[in-house]
Amino acid sequence: MVHRSKVQICDFQQVTADVQTCLFKNSGELISGFGRKFDADRERQSNQNMRTIINTVKERVRSLVDTTNASAVTKAAHYLSALDAQLEVCDRTDEYIDQLQQPIGGRSVRDL
Repeated sequence: MVHRSKVQICDFQQVTADVQTCLFKNSGELISGFGRKFDADRERQSNQNMRTIINTVKERVRSLVDTTNASAVTKAAHYLSALDAQLEVCDRTDEYIDQLQQPIGGRSVRDL
C-alpha cells in the first residue's frame, strides 16, 4: 500500500504566522521548527537565492516571448507580474527575519 501525502497550498501570511508561533525559547537559543536554531544570516541568504532564481526566470520569460504575438505578450506580462509579486514576498520575508531579531520585552533574543 502506497501512502501519498497531500500538499496543501497556504497563504504566505498564514504560513509566516504559523512559523512565528512555532518559535520558542530553549536553553537561551531561538529555535525554529524541526529543532533547528534560527540563523538569520542563513535565512537571508536563502531568501536572496530565491530572488536570484526568480530574476533568472523573469529574464528567460522576457527573452523567449514572441513580441509579434499579442497573446504571448499578454501571457508574458501576466507571468512577469506574478514573479514580481513573489519578489515582494521575498521583501516581506526579509522584514520578518529582521523582526525576529528585534528585542523581546526590552531584551534581545540573544540575551534570553
